[in-house]
Amino acid sequence: MIDAQLIFSDKQTLAAGDSTNTLDQKYKWNQACGFLQVIGHGVTGATSVTVTLKESDDNSTWESRETQTFSDIAALNKGLTAMALLRPLKRYVKLTYAIGGTVSAGTITAYLTNKVESPSVYPTNRV
Repeated sequence: MIDAQLIFSDKQTLAAGDSTNTLDQKYKWNQACGFLQVIGHGVTGATSVTVTLKESDDNSTWESRETQTFSDIAALNKGLTAMALLRPLKRYVKLTYAIGGTVSAGTITAYLTNKVESPSVYPTNRV
């Protein structure tokens, strides 16, 4: 289950710029470490998607905290892309997207989570 208050983008049209939502983690217990899950939906044309997590204490002065470039667009479209966050976030958090190539179609979903969503993998030689 995804907490709606932790969603940066929900099938947002993929283009350079900021995420649809800026998160306000008003309460300290919301600022725990975890993961940023990034999922593409039918992304074509792009050669890479760079996601920068930005944070702020006052919602006006932003600092880039972590950046990850996802160049495997097939993996992005399968939802196999995430970033680990190794320390608590500041109160306000948003994402910025940069696109390599020219996007001809697609949307993006990104959210904070304590567990990465990915397909189950089973061993092939089961006894």
